[in-house]
Amino acid sequence: MRFLVCTFLAASVFAGCDWKFDSLEATKEVKAVKAEMAFLNNLQEPQTATVYSLDPAQKGEGPTDFHGFKILGEIKVQPEDVTEAALEFKDAAESFKDGLALPGCFNPRYGIRVTKGGKTYDYALSYECNHLRGYDGSKVYDFDAAGNPSVLKNLFTNANIPQSVPPLATPAPTSSVTEVK
Repeated sequence: MRFLVCTFLAASVFAGCDWKFDSLEATKEVKAVKAEMAFLNNLQEPQTATVYSLDPAQKGEGPTDFHGFKILGEIKVQPEDVTEAALEFKDAAESFKDGLALPGCFNPRYGIRVTKGGKTYDYALSYECNHLRGYDGSKVYDFDAAGNPSVLKNLFTNANIPQSVPPLATPAPTSSVTEVK
């Protein structure tokens, strides 16, 4: 009987530890999600915005660098259009479906730099990989993203700013085994 009581008590203590550990992990995850959402909300009604056409295949240097990607051109967005341009990036992140982003893939062709409340925030968008990355100083936030690049494409096309073109889809591999009949 003493063995059963001790076993029950030990199981209760260990179960309690697991619960506390899970609870702490869940709390950390909730805080991380809240921080990501707060960062994403910087795209809502910013004071200024500059939108960038990027080439993910080339490294940027000096004034042509946007977080390691070459800037092909930029548009300083007019004050009345700032929110509309910024919301294209926010909508991409809010349109995602879990598991949509391609692991290890990040080829941003569009970027935006916004200011809000005296701080500057950068975002790079890869429709090709379904990925949005945000930069706040040394902090980096990653979001799955989805949507259609047509609004941003048209913005740069109308301004005669070059854009990098994603590669054509790679065909599915075919078997190299020849069947003998």
